[in-house]
Amino acid sequence: MAFLETLWMAFQPIADLRTGQVVGYEALVRGPSGSRWETPDQIFRQGHRSAQSRQLEETCRHLALTAGRQSLTEDQTLFMNVDVRYGGLLLDPKDSEWRPERVAIELSERQDLLHL
Repeated sequence: MAFLETLWMAFQPIADLRTGQVVGYEALVRGPSGSRWETPDQIFRQGHRSAQSRQLEETCRHLALTAGRQSLTEDQTLFMNVDVRYGGLLLDPKDSEWRPERVAIELSERQDLLHL
């Protein structure tokens, strides 16, 4: 099985500390348990080593949006880390499930923003 095809998304709840209500989830990429690319650091090193960084970024975005569509309620926000070297997050304007206000973009700490 190809490296990118083994990846999946875990979700970490984001709560409003005043109410305790879960307002969204952060999408976190994971690999197969026990594999050489089980953790995010290992996954992104493998993507770099195999010259698949762009494909890895696109796969992560797709997996997060797809899994989020299945797991989040309509009033929850999907938090995603995005590597700005590969462009912005492209949302289909016809996709009513992913209105821009439902997606929070976090700039990934994987790159040095001063040297883009």
